[in-house]
Amino acid sequence: MLRRDFIQISTLSAAGLLTLSAKGNIAPAPRQVAVVDPERVVTGYRTSAQVSEAMAGATTMLQESGIAYEVVGTEADFSPYKVLILPDSVLFSHAFKEKIETYLQQKGAVLASWRSGLTPDGLQFATPAFGIERIGDARYSPDFIDSHESTLGQHLASSELTMYLRGMEVLAKDEATILARTLAPLPSADSYPAATEYGKVIYFMHPIFTQYHRSAPRWCRQLVQNALAQLVPGIAESSTLPIHTAIRS
Repeated sequence: MLRRDFIQISTLSAAGLLTLSAKGNIAPAPRQVAVVDPERVVTGYRTSAQVSEAMAGATTMLQESGIAYEVVGTEADFSPYKVLILPDSVLFSHAFKEKIETYLQQKGAVLASWRSGLTPDGLQFATPAFGIERIGDARYSPDFIDSHESTLGQHLASSELTMYLRGMEVLAKDEATILARTLAPLPSADSYPAATEYGKVIYFMHPIFTQYHRSAPRWCRQLVQNALAQLVPGIAESSTLPIHTAIRS
């Protein structure tokens, strides 16, 4: 390989625009998963963003899971992606709410967590597309996710998963499915939804990506893998290693 070809391929690969197949052939990187970073600002050819703990946790999870992804801003075109990840604190302006609703109507899927989906004041969910209502901060912290008999419980050694950071209590509306419930530290305490599904939206009530960035509990990564597989079957199997991240506006 000529040096100039190596430099060109390496540059494109680092930008997430190419991946190498097992045979060494150059192929377009899969465009199935986008992680939405509301802090990303693109000016000309320079990109600036303050990487949050949630963003760092989400991208680390995907890299370790072998799932190809791209990091995009809120102004990006979402139509190429099968699923959007909204990690922990992606608040919804009116324009972004409408954009997400249109994306879901066009058969897209969303995986959101904690405060993602709330209005800018943080008081309520901006869209009915999540199928949940905000009650307030979770009553207990730490608490536990009960994955017993849950579709999110595959490949987990325990059915009681410790969540160290305080979540947000939500009420699942009539047509929403509660995928898993919390277990409180007190045996007699009431439980509340830990994960819900409504249409093509799966929501975790804990800041699961921030928690992964801080302490990397394996069960957080597995829960996200299981949720993505439920939204887009076969998503992990269709990814190609090594994983590269493209940054798009």
